[in-house]
Amino acid sequence: MYASMAPYAKDNFKELDILEFPWEKDLLSKISEKEYQKMLEVERISKAFFGRYDAQKQENELQA
Repeated sequence: MYASMAPYAKDNFKELDILEFPWEKDLLSKISEKEYQKMLEVERISKAFFGRYDAQKQENELQA
């Protein structure tokens, strides 16, 4: 659900903004800083990909 909404959300949009389960609070406290930074990098790459995809789609629609 997050992946489908992320390209259209604000920059500080997180998975927990959609739905937070009780056990996730404990999980977040156990994640190392290195793992957290890796997750943020994956998020950044995903947003960049969908941003390019949406821009190309919009450009194609304008040309049609």
